Amino acid sequence: MGSVSSVNSPAEDKKSASCSIQEMSAVLMPIYFVEDPITEVEKDKAVRSWRMIASGQAAEFYRLKKADPVNTPCSTPMEFFGNRFILRFLEVHPIAAPMFNKTSMKQGTLFFRMIAFTIAALDDDAKFDSQFVTLAKSHNRMSIRAVECK
Repeated sequence: MGSVSSVNSPAEDKKSASCSIQEMSAVLMPIYFVEDPITEVEKDKAVRSWRMIASGQAAEFYRLKKADPVNTPCSTPMEFFGNRFILRFLEVHPIAAPMFNKTSMKQGTLFFRMIAFTIAALDDDAKFDSQFVTLAKSHNRMSIRAVECK
């Protein structure tokens, strides 16, 4: 006894298997990925925060440093920001840990240059996109792949 199965045409299979980029993004992208454009309020907060960090005037860093100097071993807000960023990044992507070496001053300098550029390019979509394409290509040359990029 044989079984009866339904056979779809290739066009029907393609139609039933297709989904929008938004639907795929919702399934494939990490939970912290958002498609919504950054708002003016968020841009302003990012710019003001970065200026405080870069100029060494981050009051929260100094409050933490004074309250708990042993667990706040950084000497500058920029160093503190970099350490916190990397710790949070590694919580999400622990496999990337070998890429972050405390003795790599060059890596830290490049990281802070990238953050500064990002802040400066928030209002220029073409410049922002172009710079990140260049950044992705340079990472790809080092066999670092951005699996979470559209």
